[in-house]
Amino acid sequence: MMSRKTQVGKSISWRIAIDLNQQKITRGSVPFLIDWCKCAHPCESLNNAYQLRNFKITHPSGKLIAEKLFQLGLMDSYIKQGEVVSFSLTIAHKGKELTLSG
Repeated sequence: MMSRKTQVGKSISWRIAIDLNQQKITRGSVPFLIDWCKCAHPCESLNNAYQLRNFKITHPSGKLIAEKLFQLGLMDSYIKQGEVVSFSLTIAHKGKELTLSG
């Protein structure tokens, strides 16, 4: 179990579930699961000022990743097959958009 204090001094704790074999194949492109135990989810303290507009993944195992994300109930329409692993994330805030990629 992991834990930390928030900016206001409140303790939060969580556990993670991760398939290490899958992570080797997908190079970290499939999310792991977080159990927030008895704590409120951290997003509950946000003010909804930020919105995720899109998230794209390019990966040599794009088809496999799309299948894994579909099994988790996540959209697979932004995943494509490609030689190099890359991510692109667009966030909207106060009428402006910021795209991060790598």
